[in-house]
Amino acid sequence: MSDVVGDSIDALVESWEGIRLCYQDSANAEYDRAVLDCVARLAEEPGGEQAWLWVFGSVITAPYLTWLPGDGVMDAAVKALRAADAVLRAQPCTHVSHPYETHTDEDDEALLDVFSPLANEGEEWEEPRPREEWLCPRNVAGFARIALDILNPGSVADVPARLPVEAVEQIDELSSLLEGYPKWSTDVDDEIAAQGWALSTADPEELAGRVLVVRAVSWHAIWDTERKSVLDDLIEGLEKALASYGRVSCEHDPDDHPRLPDSGPIAAEQGILLSYAVGRARYERSPRGREEPLEVLLCPAFIAAVAQESLDSLTKCRDQRFGAGDASQSNVDS
Repeated sequence: MSDVVGDSIDALVESWEGIRLCYQDSANAEYDRAVLDCVARLAEEPGGEQAWLWVFGSVITAPYLTWLPGDGVMDAAVKALRAADAVLRAQPCTHVSHPYETHTDEDDEALLDVFSPLANEGEEWEEPRPREEWLCPRNVAGFARIALDILNPGSVADVPARLPVEAVEQIDELSSLLEGYPKWSTDVDDEIAAQGWALSTADPEELAGRVLVVRAVSWHAIWDTERKSVLDDLIEGLEKALASYGRVSCEHDPDDHPRLPDSGPIAAEQGILLSYAVGRARYERSPRGREEPLEVLLCPAFIAAVAQESLDSLTKCRDQRFGAGDASQSNVDS
């Protein structure tokens, strides 16, 4: 490693980790400078000895760029990453496989641990894949494409599909809320009501997942909300979902339908995961997906029954707390 070692690389990684942890910020001048410095160094030598450092740094900081960065920052990052991909992918390689081929969003945090041992050959290497595979130009090119895919989900076909940043944020937001420790910036009632809105406008392929999310947040709404409109929005979403399903039936034995999670955070995460094509594919590859096939979990008759059960509970709560009403009055707040 020629010019970024020791304390210098530690400081860089620390700054990138800070951006990763607080990526929801927008137009943050400090973050913009850090990202621009990273991609400028990559653009200067896209095929250089340190390209891996700036590419991996770009993967870590890419989520921030999906949240309205400063003017020109996104364009600079995309240009540098495309240049690095082109140069590095053209270099020779004898490896059968590379770490980027199995790297998903769940592995991004672990990526922080490889910077120091990659920069210092004398440091102990603990990763299962060899150091030379990580430093291989083809692998670095793959990570450049991963960063590009974060910036524009679905734009790269040959890297592991990942949940959009918005989905990861939804899972994090709802998990904190349903565990009883909402983020300081969260309006709890608005966040709960938003799940009803999302269900009301859901496309057919995401409908089942959105029903499961509403099921998860309905427990919190029933016990804690003091706003009638929150209940109304959830009820309206469920009513629209049931209208979409119509009269459905299935040939499954009742015991074939899965037992859904009783934990709010886990149930919400499952619902959001199943709202996205990438998430559904990930579920199918998981151990649970093998035990409870996706087609059974998303059985229209089963999901309609779940929706009806949640609708009945929410309607009962609303009518007892605020008096009998219907979702057409959802704009009236109590």
